[in-house]
Amino acid sequence: MQSSRRRLALAATTGVLVVSGAGVALADGRCGAASCRSDVSVSGFAEPQPVKVGETSRLKFNIRNNGPDGTESTELKTTIPDGLRISRTLTYGGPQCSQSGQFVECKLGAFAAFQNMTVQVDVVGTRAQTFTIPANVYGYGSEDPNGGNGQVNVSLGVLSKSGSASSNAGGRLTVKDPQRVLRSGGVKVRVLTYASGTMRVRGRVYIGRGYVDLSKVVQGVRSGETKDVFLGTTPTVLRRIRAGLRGGKRLRTRISGSVGSRKMATEIHLRR
Repeated sequence: MQSSRRRLALAATTGVLVVSGAGVALADGRCGAASCRSDVSVSGFAEPQPVKVGETSRLKFNIRNNGPDGTESTELKTTIPDGLRISRTLTYGGPQCSQSGQFVECKLGAFAAFQNMTVQVDVVGTRAQTFTIPANVYGYGSEDPNGGNGQVNVSLGVLSKSGSASSNAGGRLTVKDPQRVLRSGGVKVRVLTYASGTMRVRGRVYIGRGYVDLSKVVQGVRSGETKDVFLGTTPTVLRRIRAGLRGGKRLRTRISGSVGSRKMATEIHLRR
């Protein structure tokens, strides 16, 4: 019994008490009695765009810890598609990234609650196409109560040197990120079309393990037109979005469109 008491006293001084068998492991004290919670999110965009083959665009990824607690470490990972050549990676206010082929990994260290950081990846277009660049952020040492905003897809259009788009690109979507959907009742999208025909634009908001769809817009367009469209909501959809945004959460939203068989897509986040 004396030996058991000594072991418990030693464990208590280290801040961790583990009871074997069917016992319970107590928190390490960093976040009190409860486990740490860190809502780590990422958003991104490309500028300038579209660019021509041989020109450079900057992919900017903003990583933010929305709290309430800090992370022990934070990482950003992205794979740049073939057709884009990485020319440089740059971190504003943090450790630099490593690159292996088309894969970029950024070990950004611990993030305090409400800390943010920007990672920039410069790419050169080597062929005409509309590219989708995925990125994921990971926070370690804490539970993430809102995993839906830990990934983003950035759209980048690359034109041929003559200025024409790839034959499989329907156009370019420009959407402010993030957007305050509760103020407007929907999402505003600007479309630059690369073809003539029937344009369709849709939006899907991911909430927890499910999703809701925004209203679809269908219009006839001519190549080279710029269209401002609004993807609205119904009262039921808006209530679900409002519930999903509680606690300062952000919701990943995929905006997709097409002109005929030619497609385009991007991702943003909604906030309160």
